[in-house]
Amino acid sequence: MTIATTTRRAAGFLGAAAVSLVAGTTLAVPARAAQRFDYDDDREDTMTGQSAADIRSVAYEVRAPKSGERPHLVVTMVLAAPPEPGMDYQTTSDGTCGGISTAYGPIAALTVAPGTSRSNVYFGCDGELITRTAVPDDVSGTTIRWSVPLDRLPGKLRTGSLYGFNAFTQYAEPVLGHIGPGSYGLPLDRARSYASWSIG
Repeated sequence: MTIATTTRRAAGFLGAAAVSLVAGTTLAVPARAAQRFDYDDDREDTMTGQSAADIRSVAYEVRAPKSGERPHLVVTMVLAAPPEPGMDYQTTSDGTCGGISTAYGPIAALTVAPGTSRSNVYFGCDGELITRTAVPDDVSGTTIRWSVPLDRLPGKLRTGSLYGFNAFTQYAEPVLGHIGPGSYGLPLDRARSYASWSIG
């Protein structure tokens, strides 16, 4: 469970979440060069030896998923083996205000609601309610990817920095959802970085 401290750039939080939907206008986001930050983890360092729980790397980047689309914040977790049912995969980071978290795992009994997805992005700023955004499942082989339009993020968060990066895997809690041993410091695997990365 390596603590990584290296930042690489090209040209460039998670508790009980309350859903906060803001009807809205789409903010204009200027075109920008691709930006990326990533950190790695030791291999074969899980508590149980499960390859599906073994984090290899985590990456944050700002890019348009498809040609012509507006910029998204894209978070990518790469594992040693494809994710398995019954497992929960999360990333967290603190921000200039609030923070951003992602989670991928089974839909829990107490959180089934319209818009519920196995993949979710959570963010908040300046003490406001945490916003949960369900995003399409994007899993390919050993890679889990979360993508949210950059203009969905609060302005201060969108133009600020992220730090205190933390990614972990755990056994899923089928009733409450993304709450389990890993949420209380007992993950199957954990990857961390104390670097800082500017979104804006």
